Amino acid sequence: MVIQAKDIMHTDVECVRTGMSVGQLAEFLQDRGIRGTPVLNTAGQLVGVVSVSDIVFSSNTFGENDVLLESDFQSTAESNKAHDWSKFDAGDINDIPVEEIMSTLLVSAAPDASLAELAGLMHERHIHRIVIVEDEKLAGIVTTSDILKAVKDGKVS
Repeated sequence: MVIQAKDIMHTDVECVRTGMSVGQLAEFLQDRGIRGTPVLNTAGQLVGVVSVSDIVFSSNTFGENDVLLESDFQSTAESNKAHDWSKFDAGDINDIPVEEIMSTLLVSAAPDASLAELAGLMHERHIHRIVIVEDEKLAGIVTTSDILKAVKDGKVS
């Protein structure tokens, strides 16, 4: 059996809006224990994606001697919930609108895309989430964690 996006995607995707500030975005992501989300415009259309990395690397508050450790970017659910993001001083970016840091280069797939296709796209594009689009509307999202869970659960042979 070929595993498809529709078999593992999340359909209850909570999105942010373009007018949201980066400070509000950081709170949104942390409260939900997620690392990224789609962005919708005021008309409800999918216009981008934004992640923790976009916040961190958009900040100009890091000095040349600041070091980000691999442990700062662990992606397990447990580490996301327990992670203390306060050491990343977003200071001057808190009021910037999300649309200024989001990625507008959307990598999307159809609900019938295979797990291999999704994993290939993630690997090639160095991304951790793919929006699933059907009839030009957001249908769901698949993350690297979803693919790992499918492998762990024996859905992949």
